Amino acid sequence: MTTGVGPLGPPEEPVGVVLARMRRARCLSGAALAAKVGMSQPKISRLERGVGAPDPADVAKVARALGADDQMVASLMDRAERSHDRMTDWRAQTAGFTAQQDSVSRWELSAQWIREFHPNLVPGLLQSSGYAAAALKVMSRVRMRDVAGVSDADVAMGVSARVRRQERLLDPTKSFHFLITEAALRHQVCPAAEMLAQLQHIRDVSARRDSVTIEVLADGAEIEVPPLHGFMVLDESLIIIEAYHAALVSSSRKDVTSYLWLFDVFARHASPVGPFLDKYEEYYIEQLSRRSRAKP
Repeated sequence: MTTGVGPLGPPEEPVGVVLARMRRARCLSGAALAAKVGMSQPKISRLERGVGAPDPADVAKVARALGADDQMVASLMDRAERSHDRMTDWRAQTAGFTAQQDSVSRWELSAQWIREFHPNLVPGLLQSSGYAAAALKVMSRVRMRDVAGVSDADVAMGVSARVRRQERLLDPTKSFHFLITEAALRHQVCPAAEMLAQLQHIRDVSARRDSVTIEVLADGAEIEVPPLHGFMVLDESLIIIEAYHAALVSSSRKDVTSYLWLFDVFARHASPVGPFLDKYEEYYIEQLSRRSRAKP
């Protein structure tokens, strides 16, 4: 479909892409459009970048301000509504580790409240550089079984991008709640000395950041739902679900509501991280001591 403000594009094209193209066709900045429709510039930016589920009413308001006719407005509103129930398969092979980390960073920049759960690994926002390198190397080996070309350089750049994301933890306007299982601390993805550095990093973040809550599901905790996989919920608008070969991204209201409920279920059974850090520091120190004693 072509209108006086340009092509609507194929049905699968995101609403935000269409609106951004319409805005540029009218030579309007994001700030100018925001003033025109009575919204904030960050909200316009989130709408265009597809951060969260687009509100059909907001889409209609912006589209009309950009000169869309009734038919195009109705089509965009329908597309926005349907996008609520779409889950995107987001593969690192096509984006690369660095691009993937940068995409997550942009979503985190827009979010005010971030909740993350992981059953087997320390979440990316809490990883030390050594731990992050080991984790990404493991994932690169898994993914290279399908697509070759994930290099050591790509892993190194991915680590740098992941560590840069941790600047978000310094923002006092944001709140973070991390949940992990005890297995995430026990699962040794890197040498014992690096695991000790990772535990200290978690301790430092927990002690210095009032806006950060870190909790642990203890071994044997009676949880009514099994912890199958990791996920992140940004505000009440977007979820990222981790898998071995890819990540799944959804702004579906149903999906977001389900995962918020799931996070709350886990949180009810969680405990502060401090005692677990003490426990596993002793565990890894003992490992190092045994190895030292075993040397001739």
